[in-house]
Amino acid sequence: MHLLHRAGDEDDLCFLGGFPGPLREVLGIWVEETDGLYDSETNGIRMEDGAVYACSTMCDLIHPETARTLGRYTADFYAGDP
Repeated sequence: MHLLHRAGDEDDLCFLGGFPGPLREVLGIWVEETDGLYDSETNGIRMEDGAVYACSTMCDLIHPETARTLGRYTADFYAGDP
């Protein structure tokens, strides 16, 4: 399980205040929503330098708080979002 997507602690107790729970302040982001993609679905992420990478497992609707945005989605519902 990816650290940022872990919903609770070792006792399966949920962290309140949204993802990434206790790492929110350290990472400077909060995740409003996570969508799992079907095997046939992909999205792209365009980086600041113009490079584009494929995203094929999950897409997160991320809100930077103190973090700098380095890439943005290129398509679908997420187009233009970090």
